[in-house]
Amino acid sequence: MNKIKKAIDQIPLPDQLNTVVQKSLQQQQIKKKKYLLLSSVAVLFLAIFGSSLAFSNYISIPDFFKSKEEKLLQIDENEFIVQSEEFTISLKQFVEYKENILLIHELNNFPYSLTDADLVNQMIKDELLYMEAKKANVSIDKEDVENYISELRLGLAELNDPIQNEIEAQLAKSLQVNLDEYYKHPVTLAKYERLLTEDEFVQTLYERGILNDQYTIEMYENDLLLKYEKGITIYLEKLK
Repeated sequence: MNKIKKAIDQIPLPDQLNTVVQKSLQQQQIKKKKYLLLSSVAVLFLAIFGSSLAFSNYISIPDFFKSKEEKLLQIDENEFIVQSEEFTISLKQFVEYKENILLIHELNNFPYSLTDADLVNQMIKDELLYMEAKKANVSIDKEDVENYISELRLGLAELNDPIQNEIEAQLAKSLQVNLDEYYKHPVTLAKYERLLTEDEFVQTLYERGILNDQYTIEMYENDLLLKYEKGITIYLEKLK
């Protein structure tokens, strides 16, 4: 399957938040889609929209990145909101994740109704999905990651959206590199490797008949959460 097309169809978001956001979008019957870049723990997400954003909806992307960075600098690196034997989720990761989702909603001008618990649960589901992918020995070659990035960059260049271009510039700035260096940076490559690992695993589940129209990826992730929840400690009080 062409991974670029699959990315467009499935709307991958930071940390694979596609499940939560897809449901929100489906409820509002948003039918047009458009690429948008942003970085958090993952590198790429697709925001949903028609053609150009109205000027009244325009958000200063540099201001967003600056504000987010200021918030993150105030958070202790060792403060965790989720802990288990297999993975942890830090408060810093959560705040960055939430800020990105808020931006998606604001840019697309639709109501934000997700709770902190919704976001934490989806972050946990993503960790569990990645964990299952690694247990199944799913791996992505560096060459495949680089090819994916090359195709993606070509697609983004064709779109030539000013907001996307500004986000790309800010992503590079956040790592103190230029744009070409950003897409070759180990941090960036690692994030895309994870995105593609999960993608490959989900495709395998469909090919094996585990996932289908009746038993979807959303149901599978919910079952993963039920399976492992006893070994996961969540500190929602730290989000107040």
